[in-house]
Parts: sequence; structure tokens; C-alpha cells
Amino acid sequence: LEAASVMAAYAKAQARPAADLRVVVISRAPLATPISARQIQERFGWTVLGGVPPAPDDCARAQQLGTPLIQAAPDSTATEAFKQLARAIA
Repeated sequence: LEAASVMAAYAKAQARPAADLRVVVISRAPLATPISARQIQERFGWTVLGGVPPAPDDCARAQQLGTPLIQAAPDSTATEAFKQLARAIA
């Protein structure tokens, strides 16, 4: 979380004065207990736009195929998370 705080401070310093910082939580370790969106919002005051769950097998398969994750594993939970993020941004 310390690195995230530094990056957020940098992003805020570089952004327009009225910019609203929103974050995406990416969980890379399947066994780790991730911090919840609510905890992030309460601790840092950041709006959490969404999250991407760990998908090491699907990501490895996509890498082996040389294709994006959403093509290699169109029905995976990570792909669905990316689709939801795209809708939230649009």
C-alpha cells in the first residue's frame, strides 16, 4: 500500500486540478488476502473503479498463445472484470 500511496500522490500532482483519481485493484496472488475496496476508500479516500481477480492459468495460456486474455479465455472471471472496467470507463 505504501507504493500505491506514492503513485497516487504522483498522479494527483500531475493531474489537472479538478481531476478525480480512481483506482483499479489488481490481485496478482491467488492465495493472498487482498485489501477490500471499502478499506481502500476509507483509508485513502480513493474511489475504487473496479478490481481484477488473479487468473494465473488463464494469463499463462494467453501468453503461450500470444493473444490477449479476453481472446484466450473469454469466459474467465478476469475477462469479465476487464469488460466491467471498460463499461465503467466508457
